[in-house]
Amino acid sequence: MLPSNFYGNRISYNGHSLFKPWRDQYHAYTSRANECLAEYSQSGVYNYEINLDLENFFPSIDPRVLFQFIRAKFPLKWENEDTETAEVILRKLLLFELDPLDETEWKWYLNDENAVLPQGTLYAKGQPQGLPHAYFMANLFMFDAQIKESRVYVVLYNGTCYKLVDDDWQECALEGDESYFTNAYLSLPYETDANTFAYEQVKVICGDSPELRELYNAWMPEDRWTYEELKDLFCQIDRALNK
Repeated sequence: MLPSNFYGNRISYNGHSLFKPWRDQYHAYTSRANECLAEYSQSGVYNYEINLDLENFFPSIDPRVLFQFIRAKFPLKWENEDTETAEVILRKLLLFELDPLDETEWKWYLNDENAVLPQGTLYAKGQPQGLPHAYFMANLFMFDAQIKESRVYVVLYNGTCYKLVDDDWQECALEGDESYFTNAYLSLPYETDANTFAYEQVKVICGDSPELRELYNAWMPEDRWTYEELKDLFCQIDRALNK
């Protein structure tokens, strides 16, 4: 997710502010960059500096994909009212209403001469680059292909399974014992990725310890499934839903 040497918007441990002050972050970044420039110019360890930028990265982030990915993390034990409230909050974080635009402005905004101005409310493309939380949303969007594929499936220890279809969670039940489905659930890429990320972040803050490793291992599968085995399970869920 966010690298350890990231100088952008980072969560503050000071209760008076959510993020570390940008002025301090930018000062630290420029100071370190200038130090490296002077050091490497003298030592010759590096001869080239490469600046990279992903073209239209923030506008390319599909808020619908992010919504589904985060929505899949909601606890199933939540009451309907809690789930609906969280969904509203999530939509407010991901969707940004535009001022009314005419057809010419809409085509300019999308950089598409063939774009058709839709009726009703207009929303911004992707995520706005300047908002602090957009960086975190952007990092969530950079999950790998297995996470993208598996994120629409949820497996419970009792064999109850869900698949997200057109913003609707469809339910089915498969046969098998508790250990079978527990290992399947813990082997899901988005689960192993989230648990590993949490472990690494806590380790940075609190240091490693036997207790922390024990907690981490408790949330990792004892007999981890291969992704091919998980894909077979996804096929079983699809077949059960299509009956």
